[in-house]
Amino acid sequence: NIWDRSAPRPEIAPLVAAGIRPPIAKGNRLGQPENRAYRVVLNASLPLGDKDELYLFGNWGTQRQGNDFNYRRPIGVTTTAIPGRGVGFGNTGSFGKSINTTYLDRLPNGNFSETGRTFEASQIFPNGFTPFFEAENEDFAIVGGYKGETGFGMTYDLSGSTGTNKIRYFMSNTLNPSLGPDSPTSFYLGKLVQTETNLNLDLSYPWEIGLASPLNVAGGFEFRRESYEVGLGDRASWVTGPFAAQTVQRANGTTFLSTKPVGANGFPGFGPDSVTSGGRNSVSAYLDLEADIVESFTLSGALRYDRFTDFGDTINGKISARWAIADAIAVRGNFNTGFRAPTPGQQFTQNVQTAFPNGSPVPVAVATVRPDSIVGIAYGSSPLKPEKSTSFSGGLVLTPGGGFTFTLDYYNIKVKDRIGITGNFNVTAANRTALLALGVANALDLGQINFFTNGFATRTQGIDAVLTHKAATGIGNFNTSLAVNWNKTEVTRIRSVVQSAAIGGASAPLIDRVREGNIEESLPRWRAVLSETFTSGMFDVTARVNYASSITTFFAPATGFDPAFASLYPNPWPKTFDAEVWADLEVGITFAEKYRIAVGGQNIFDNYPERETRNIYPQTGGAANGSLYPDTSPLGWAGGFWYVRGTVSF
Repeated sequence: NIWDRSAPRPEIAPLVAAGIRPPIAKGNRLGQPENRAYRVVLNASLPLGDKDELYLFGNWGTQRQGNDFNYRRPIGVTTTAIPGRGVGFGNTGSFGKSINTTYLDRLPNGNFSETGRTFEASQIFPNGFTPFFEAENEDFAIVGGYKGETGFGMTYDLSGSTGTNKIRYFMSNTLNPSLGPDSPTSFYLGKLVQTETNLNLDLSYPWEIGLASPLNVAGGFEFRRESYEVGLGDRASWVTGPFAAQTVQRANGTTFLSTKPVGANGFPGFGPDSVTSGGRNSVSAYLDLEADIVESFTLSGALRYDRFTDFGDTINGKISARWAIADAIAVRGNFNTGFRAPTPGQQFTQNVQTAFPNGSPVPVAVATVRPDSIVGIAYGSSPLKPEKSTSFSGGLVLTPGGGFTFTLDYYNIKVKDRIGITGNFNVTAANRTALLALGVANALDLGQINFFTNGFATRTQGIDAVLTHKAATGIGNFNTSLAVNWNKTEVTRIRSVVQSAAIGGASAPLIDRVREGNIEESLPRWRAVLSETFTSGMFDVTARVNYASSITTFFAPATGFDPAFASLYPNPWPKTFDAEVWADLEVGITFAEKYRIAVGGQNIFDNYPERETRNIYPQTGGAANGSLYPDTSPLGWAGGFWYVRGTVSF
């Protein structure tokens, strides 16, 4: 069952007073989802002579998770408003009926009759409904290879691997309102599939060249194939039904427009305009050198070359050194460049969903387009580039004796060309005409578009300090460690996308102030973990105390962040949440050196995050959807968790 951590929605009490009994008492549940998982792991090897080995390992798993989506009301109600809302952000406390009346009878002029037969979602769901969203994740991977050593001392490892991850989406307890009474109530929404295949050869050889240690020369080659697919959902899950937009005629001859959401309510399925598949190949080679130049000084360097069929070449390198100044003191440091290639999903995702953005009276097609598409290029997209990084770290290692070890390291990581999705760009009538001229067949259907692009840069720096101590006593062995981390991320550049002159030439930043603030402030600056492990014969105990410093989160007011109120909200609705402390404990016993049973708990004192105070209804203590806590809390929403674990070593 869902591990619920929510308050009732504010409209529930007046609905109950009106005789409505929602199928879920709170309207919807929030927290840990329903979860069913099965996994199988294989690990096998076959020695061939003294040094060679044939090996095979892999895994298969399936997991199905489900959670509630927002409750849909059968009637409109009014409740107490949120007090103290700022200028321009008033809230009347009104909750209208989620889905309007559907008119079924057509008049000879093609209009629908207001006085004829009608359909309400409440005819299927008399107490309203809460869509239940499920994702079934199937994961498969297998690796096989041959490794060994030649007669002259070179080691080798030749391997091949393939893996597939497939996610299939389902929705029940809902309907496609645009289909009216002909809508089913359960839907298959489509699938996402990613597959990777790799071939690898790794070689290493210790080369004696007269240094304090042999020069270890390592190198290798890799071929990789990546593919991505978006699969079609049930037709009813995405189709625009006959009741999506109705011209309704009153008895006096006047008319009005009635609109309905399109697709499975809560999450429209993947339709024909969303279905896509694509892939890429890459080849890589690397060379790594490492040696003790003198007995106390180790130096290493590496270069890696990658060529991708979709964005070309990249070369990255690393250099590192360690100097043992004395038996108890050593310093170390490294500098390297890196990259992260755009995922196939970011490159090939295209999806068209029908919505009613900004209060639009008619259904609007909102499209996520490929960066290399005609539409994307017209609105300022460009081929995705890999995210590139440079990083430096340096520190010291102290081993003063008595079982103590202390390490202290500073790191600084700069990432440019980070990939993100743009906001929605409105497609005007003039834009549609221009897109038609460019050869976009469905231009007249488009209402808004967005796409992935390289849009901003960040710098992350921090300090890691770790103190450990080992002690053997008459009652057992104690291993103690204290790890402390300080970490800070800054957004150093935000790029604007610029539309082509054919559709207006406007520009807009990729990320707004809300997202910028959350990137920089929604993670703890300080983290610490104090842990103790005690072992004595067949018994063991592990205890941990965890600390995370305060966080600040940002979000736009409920009506959307309006630039007109920028002077009132220079940092859109920030809130700082207090630091958190929680403890974990596990006690185990081992029999016959291979059977172990353990009882443990995470967050054993059942601590919860500080509650949210923005957009909170006083009568429930929760937000409009029933949420109580910030999504980014390092503590999570679940509270304490206890378990029993059994393991066998063969």
